Amino acid sequence: MTLLIRKHPQLEMENNPMPGREVFSNAVSTIGFFIALIVGVLVPAINFYALLIILLTVPLQRVYDRRSAAARLAPAAQSS
Repeated sequence: MTLLIRKHPQLEMENNPMPGREVFSNAVSTIGFFIALIVGVLVPAINFYALLIILLTVPLQRVYDRRSAAARLAPAAQSS
């Protein structure tokens, strides 16, 4: 849903744009859920513990936040 709204700017509200962070977070969470689903189905002994894979999405989101913050600060540091 997030990617659909992002691809069609006319669906996005002008006063509340969708940031790249939100798109990335939703994509990583969805991918993590599907990986957990596949692991849980293919390895029945793991069962619901496969959902712990979703916890790995939080560090990925933090890395993305740090890199995007560094990218925003880099042009400001070069111009001064």
